[in-house]
Amino acid sequence: MKYRLLTILLSFLALSSCEFAQKRYKTDWDKWKKYKWILNENVRNDINSGYTYYKKDASFNFIRYNENNRLVIWEFKNHNYASIDSINFFENIDLSNFNSYPGQIFNTKGFLETSVRINSDLDIDLNLNLNSDSKIYEYINKDKVKGIIGKVSQMSLSDKTGYHQVLFNFPFKTFNVAMLFFKRNDSFFILILYPEDGLVRDKFKDLNLPELNE
Repeated sequence: MKYRLLTILLSFLALSSCEFAQKRYKTDWDKWKKYKWILNENVRNDINSGYTYYKKDASFNFIRYNENNRLVIWEFKNHNYASIDSINFFENIDLSNFNSYPGQIFNTKGFLETSVRINSDLDIDLNLNLNSDSKIYEYINKDKVKGIIGKVSQMSLSDKTGYHQVLFNFPFKTFNVAMLFFKRNDSFFILILYPEDGLVRDKFKDLNLPELNE
């Protein structure tokens, strides 16, 4: 009986480890190049570096261009059901109790640390939450693009129940940030633009997002 219970326990742990491994993001130094399309052609040659965290149905890509302009483009594949119109924005939310376990942290000790819960998935109704040290300056509400421009220290993505799935943290200083949500084909995209000079709206001209001008 003892050995049977031990076998069951070991089988459970093996299955859990396998599931965890499948949901973890892996690192790649070339996949980000497929996302250069997010930048207009006149600045694509000014890309300095990039890297990717990826798994089967998602790809988190960091791109730095013109030395001090940084952006993240995060693709969630087969997420056409996620609604742009139902995204809500909240300020002064306490994010100090965010727990990423079990999860991963991207870009540890970088300008933008991103903590992701392994079991997180985009909800149909998505909330963007800013902490008390952050402030929304402007709302972007186009037909096919929704988002904000603001000063950000920390922000999270949560579902309609308030369960936080992702935490974006700027550990060294607040940044002026554009956080944009849009869809292409069957994919849902999150774009985070945070230039060193803080002139976020000026950098919109660098983005291959004609929806911003519609």
